[in-house]
Amino acid sequence: AAAVSGGGACVPVFCGERHRRVEAAGQGVACVPHVFGCTDERAANFAAWATADDRSCAIFGCTDTRSPSFDSAATVSDGFCGGGGGHAAGEVVVGCMAPSAVNYNSNATQGGAQDCEWPRGGCTDSASPTYRSWATVNDGSCYVPGCTRSNDPRYSSNATQDDGSCSSYSGCTNPAATNHD
Repeated sequence: AAAVSGGGACVPVFCGERHRRVEAAGQGVACVPHVFGCTDERAANFAAWATADDRSCAIFGCTDTRSPSFDSAATVSDGFCGGGGGHAAGEVVVGCMAPSAVNYNSNATQGGAQDCEWPRGGCTDSASPTYRSWATVNDGSCYVPGCTRSNDPRYSSNATQDDGSCSSYSGCTNPAATNHD
């Protein structure tokens, strides 16, 4: 076990459950806080940036053990463990049976969470620097930088956040003055 110096004797470094141990070559050992979030990639709320699981993962699926659609990985019931309509009697239609999923199939008679694509929040505007190609639901994090001053020659009607690119004024900037620009 790595240790730090403490009065001539080596003392092991224990970080506790809210911190993680980081060893840097030639720099010793440090305890840094974990970033808590869902670390299960199957979950609808997976957080790739998380360094420690906080047990908040939401894996939607059938949680009814009596159903043929039971999904042992599911942590949250999708509210739909039964079959659907619109198919021939006895026909098996495999697909996503969760109404809240992006690819819900109302005709599916068999399926589980693995057959579903869950909404993922992020910026869906490809013109924004915060665009996320994997996002299926716009969460309001999009912005388009540019000049937002409508009377400026550099004005961009697509801009949602002023980035300082507007022209600087050399005239009168007092709105109460008769020669205001």
